[in-house]
Amino acid sequence: MLVLLGAAWIELRGSPEVLHPFAAEELSAGLALDEASLEWRKVPSGLLAPVALDGVLQRPVEAGSPVLPADLALGRPPIPSGWWAVEVPLPARAAAGQGVQLVLLGRQGSTVAGIVVEPRPPTDAFDFGDLPGLVAVPAEDAPLVAAAALDGALAVLIEP
Repeated sequence: MLVLLGAAWIELRGSPEVLHPFAAEELSAGLALDEASLEWRKVPSGLLAPVALDGVLQRPVEAGSPVLPADLALGRPPIPSGWWAVEVPLPARAAAGQGVQLVLLGRQGSTVAGIVVEPRPPTDAFDFGDLPGLVAVPAEDAPLVAAAALDGALAVLIEP
């Protein structure tokens, strides 16, 4: 009888629960998380690793999925020494820390390697163009990249 009572107590007491962030909607890579994009759900303690929400997503998270530490790139990626950050139009899939090749149109075969420092801001479903974000490039190429971006003579290739 005592064993039966002990088993019932273990079953009915439940396990401690903690609140964990889940994606309230489809979240794209490069998005800085905020309360509007998250919903908090109770989960058993220890089931999911705790998440520090300071950073940007380095990969997409489906609606209803938990946000995990591996989903986040914490903070702004460092800009290599001797490089400058230039505002350029970025595709929606560009994420912080991702490598890019900037093609300077009108300059036959001229490309510049860069790193996305700040991805473009999230937009609504009616966005038809590339919005600006920051890309770090070597200092010697920064003026050419800035001029090409200003003239609309720049194409951005992103790593898969």
